[in-house]
Amino acid sequence: MPIRRFNFTKRKRIRREHARISICRSSTGVPSFDADICLESYGLPADALVFIEAYRQTSWMRFSWGSVSRLSQPTDRRLVDFGEPDGVLFRVRVTSAGERAGLLLAQADGISATDPLFPVERGRIPLLPVRLAKDLGDEVYRVDFEGQRPMLLVNDRLGDWRAVAREDVFQALVYPAIVREILTRVVMVEGHAPDEDDEDWRNQWLTFARRVSGNREIAGGEWITDVVEAFTRQQGTVEKMKSHLER
Repeated sequence: MPIRRFNFTKRKRIRREHARISICRSSTGVPSFDADICLESYGLPADALVFIEAYRQTSWMRFSWGSVSRLSQPTDRRLVDFGEPDGVLFRVRVTSAGERAGLLLAQADGISATDPLFPVERGRIPLLPVRLAKDLGDEVYRVDFEGQRPMLLVNDRLGDWRAVAREDVFQALVYPAIVREILTRVVMVEGHAPDEDDEDWRNQWLTFARRVSGNREIAGGEWITDVVEAFTRQQGTVEKMKSHLER
């Protein structure tokens, strides 16, 4: 039986469609961001304070966004602590004011921003933020599980790594292996049972896997293999490899 999670703090979950983040590029080279926040349907106190936090591994920035009744974005929304915004995630937090100031009332976490320079490519898994990494040695890529959700690290020695990620051979070899690695982590290592928390990255990956395979019964290693096989069929990985080898 799936384990249900209970919210004893009565904290409200802000839906993703009510917290949209987009990256802004400028000639200065320092990215910033915009946010479209809608809190009208949550019954939150008018004077509750709204914050947006940007984070990536150990880096973190916080921006005050006014109050529930008077949302007000700051003038300076530059992500100066991150360099390139690849892999940066966001959370929206609403906290109480007054006598019990600081009590978390509502939150949306793990929000991926849209980026005009990094559209979703065919074969890329939207559940997997991507970041350039300088400490991979001779590894082409690595899946990092240290943050709030898995992240794909790509070796900065590859040069134009976005172009590399679009290569047929990269998509054919890397993405199926990533699907297998992450599902093995969720199902076999952590033994995670799906529950009703749709913001838990493990639940998101299991939903993705069941949608890909059409099989909703999670049954260990064989089920993972079925998912990977279905994924490779949908992505046409053999044809990608043939195309690469015939060049």
